[in-house]
Amino acid sequence: MPVSPKVNDIVSKVFDGHSLTKDEIVYLLSINHKPSGVGFIMNAANVVNRIASKGRLKSMLRSG
Repeated sequence: MPVSPKVNDIVSKVFDGHSLTKDEIVYLLSINHKPSGVGFIMNAANVVNRIASKGRLKSMLRSG
């Protein structure tokens, strides 16, 4: 199932370094968890997290 244009725009906005609006966050939280678009969002969120934490999160989890 293809990712909706709205989801693609929101994810692109985050990768461009912009913050999300309240409406965009609510929209992402309201997406049905079964379509493949959710997997796309989760993968993008993991990439953003790794970039933002510069790998620190993984090392913190290993040492804990």
